[in-house]
Amino acid sequence: MKWYDICCVNRYMLTRYQFNRLADPKKKELLQNEASFIGHFPLEEGEGMKLFALGQFFVEVWISSGKIVKFKTFQSNRSLSKYLHFIDISDIAKRS
Repeated sequence: MKWYDICCVNRYMLTRYQFNRLADPKKKELLQNEASFIGHFPLEEGEGMKLFALGQFFVEVWISSGKIVKFKTFQSNRSLSKYLHFIDISDIAKRS
């Protein structure tokens, strides 16, 4: 099975395991095309983390000097809770 056979979130439920097995360029493409961007969390100058929701799991994309250095996936709401007070939902609230 090829990555493009499993990655279309609208047709299939991509698992964390399947996502983690993809090559990094395919992970990046999938996040750009299928995931929901949650937020960007700057750390130090030139470093940060972007958080995405993809199906039933979340993906942290760690960036250093403008390049992706790591993808980290998790499913736990407990792991998500550390980001909740940083997430801006004002745009969603305006639509209600």
